[in-house]
Amino acid sequence: MLQVKNFILLGDIHKSIYFLSWKEQGAQLSLLAKDFGSLDCLATEFLIDGSTLSLLVSDDQKNVQIFYYAPKMSESWKGQKLLSRAEFHIGAHVTKFLRLQMLPASSDRTNSAPGSDKTNRFALLFGTLDGSIGCIAPLDELTFRRLQSLQKKLVDAVPHVAGLNPRSFRQFRANGRAHRSGPDSIVDCELLCHYEMLPLEEQHEIANQIGTTRTQIMSNLNELTLGTSFL
Repeated sequence: MLQVKNFILLGDIHKSIYFLSWKEQGAQLSLLAKDFGSLDCLATEFLIDGSTLSLLVSDDQKNVQIFYYAPKMSESWKGQKLLSRAEFHIGAHVTKFLRLQMLPASSDRTNSAPGSDKTNRFALLFGTLDGSIGCIAPLDELTFRRLQSLQKKLVDAVPHVAGLNPRSFRQFRANGRAHRSGPDSIVDCELLCHYEMLPLEEQHEIANQIGTTRTQIMSNLNELTLGTSFL
């Protein structure tokens, strides 16, 4: 069980996650929404990006899913159902998440007031049963779109180990269970880090193809590295 302010996140080993609200007046605990999918939950955590609150869960198929609560959207069945924000195959069983505040970029330190969306941003450090450590961090919309376009180019531009396709590897594994694919809203930094290893001319060419510059891409990658430098 996890708590942020008066919100509570519960994970069930066989019935996914539940999102609840606690009211001190009258000591009321209310179920706001839940995931109706079939999911064997291993670990849960809140992902905070400014005023946006997301619910993250790992499962026994080595996936990670991110949900959100949107009672005004018709797909949420009048707020009863948690909606999928993103899904990602980690490739290992994640058993613990640790929420850590991201370090603001130098520009954010000078231009943003304390408690603003740019400073109130948290990343999740996670550990797996095979001994690996990873991190999930939020991105602003413009940076995400740029890095997502770069990622699609790198799938073809970078030689992969044994010819394996990273995009295919990161697809959600349902293992025969009924599953509706969620949005493609996560970028793979393990793939993105290959960009700066390419020849300089090829870096400029790829940047031009996605309508940006090498300087802008490197700035985005450096800001992400700085924000998660607690690693």
